[in-house]
Amino acid sequence: LLTVHDLSFLRDPESAAPGLRGYLEVAVKRSVQLATHVLADSQSTKNDLIELYATPEDKITVLYAGVSSTFRRITDLDQLMKVRKRYRLGDQPFVLSVGTLQPRKNHATLIKAFELTLMDSDYNLVLAGGQGWSYEEVYDLVRSRGLQHRVLFPGFVADEDLSALYSSADVMTFPSLYEGFGLPVLEAMACGVPVLASNTSCLPEVAGSAALFVDPRNIEAMSDALLKLVSNVDLRTTLREK
Repeated sequence: LLTVHDLSFLRDPESAAPGLRGYLEVAVKRSVQLATHVLADSQSTKNDLIELYATPEDKITVLYAGVSSTFRRITDLDQLMKVRKRYRLGDQPFVLSVGTLQPRKNHATLIKAFELTLMDSDYNLVLAGGQGWSYEEVYDLVRSRGLQHRVLFPGFVADEDLSALYSSADVMTFPSLYEGFGLPVLEAMACGVPVLASNTSCLPEVAGSAALFVDPRNIEAMSDALLKLVSNVDLRTTLREK
């Protein structure tokens, strides 16, 4: 019984480290062929297995990921302020993105969209996550545009702090180019945070009508969606309720 989370190394090969991509291209295909049955995180991944590996449809079962019950809306101001202080986020409102710093997560487009729309606002952009492959490019982009005081990198955030981090954000963005499921979207929704996500791969399937979607490669469209969310309290409330 094999679980396949995603085939991102085939769908978006430029986002994967060459050495890892080469290994996965051999190992995953062989594993899928050898498996008696395959679990996929989403219908999107199941479709990829059928299309890219010619896997028989009846050999695959979609088994969705679930969000831990620890993810919930945090309203205790003391707890929220402690997390802000621990990760040096200041008092300003912020747009949040959660995910490892790597090309597939598409932070560069998000940074450019933020710069285009929200530089004249009080908002900061918080990119929470550990350092992955080619993470330096994100730091270089922020430095080259002089955004060091507006784009914040708290690094890896401990599980026990994530609910408070999500709850502190006005908006959670997930502009990933490709996902097998996209668990941060579910975590954010469990914490009552409005979500702006990519309209690609599994993300519309996971978030349904409870998120705003955008082309992850379109800076202007992402910028417009960000502005719409931070400036429209009613829209944020509607998404939170959904």
